[in-house]
Amino acid sequence: MSDAIAIEQAALIGALEFHIDSGVRDFCADGAEDMYQWGNQAPLSINNPAPRPLPQIEIPAADASFDDEDSAAPLGKSELIAAAHKALENVDSIAALKTVISKFDGLSIQKTASNIVFAEGNPDAPLMIINEIPQNDEDISGQPFAGSARQILDYALQGIGLESQASDNKGSVYMSSLLNWRLPGNRSPQASEIAVSRIFLEKHIALAQPKIVLLLGNTACKTMLECKTNINKLRGNWQTLKFANDPDTADDYLIMPSFHPSALAGSAKNKKLFWQDILAIKSKLNTLK
Repeated sequence: MSDAIAIEQAALIGALEFHIDSGVRDFCADGAEDMYQWGNQAPLSINNPAPRPLPQIEIPAADASFDDEDSAAPLGKSELIAAAHKALENVDSIAALKTVISKFDGLSIQKTASNIVFAEGNPDAPLMIINEIPQNDEDISGQPFAGSARQILDYALQGIGLESQASDNKGSVYMSSLLNWRLPGNRSPQASEIAVSRIFLEKHIALAQPKIVLLLGNTACKTMLECKTNINKLRGNWQTLKFANDPDTADDYLIMPSFHPSALAGSAKNKKLFWQDILAIKSKLNTLK
C-alpha cells in the first residue's frame, strides 16, 4: 500500500470516528440506491482528484428577518433553573415528567442526542438505580444502562435475586439517569446541564418513591449528594438524600453510592467492593420489607 493511500485511509477513518463521536448515525439519504450508478464512472485519481463544486450559499438580504428562536441568546444557569422549576409545576406522574423533559428546549444537548434516556423497569420497585451520563450504547438504545455496563449490572442484580427487566414489566428494580441526553463528543457536562438535570431527577425520585437509591459513578454521586468527596471514599457508606429545594425530604431516601460498572473492567479490587455494596443493598432491602 502506497503512503498516499495509507494517509487517505487514516483521514477517512478519523473523519468517521469524529462523526460517530458527534452523534451522527445515518450517512445515507433515501436515495442511497444511486450509488449503484457509480460503477459507470471512472475512478478518481488520488493524486489528482476531480475538483468538488463549492456549495451554493444563499446570503440573506440586509433587511431579512430571522426567526426569534434562532436569534435568541442562550439562557443563563439561573434562568435555566427557573425554567426547569416552571416546567415541573403541574407534573404529577412519571409519564408527565417524561413529556416535560422531552419537550424542554433549554438544553442544547437534546438536539444532538439520538434518543432521550429516561427510565426502564418497574417504577414501583423498591430499588432505583441511577446512571450518570449516557454514553453511545445508551444513546442508541434509549435505556439508562446498555452494552457492557448493563451486562455487568445485570450479573450483580441477579446474584442477589433481583431482575432489571421482566416480561410483565414488574421487575424488582427501576433505572434512570442523571442526564437524560448524551453529551456531544462525550464532553464533560456543563454546570447548567448538571443543575437542570438534578432538578428533573429529584422530581423523578419523588414520583417513584423508592426505598433505596443506588447512585453509580462519581458525577451522579457528587451531584445528588452535593459533595466533592471522591467515589472511592463515598462508596459503601449509606447516605441520605436531601433535595436542594425541599429540605423536608432530608431522610426520605436511603442512598448507596458505588462505582459505575464501567469502572469495574480490569479491576478485581473494584469488583469486590462493588459486590459488597450490592450485598449491603440486599441486606437493607430485607430489613425494609
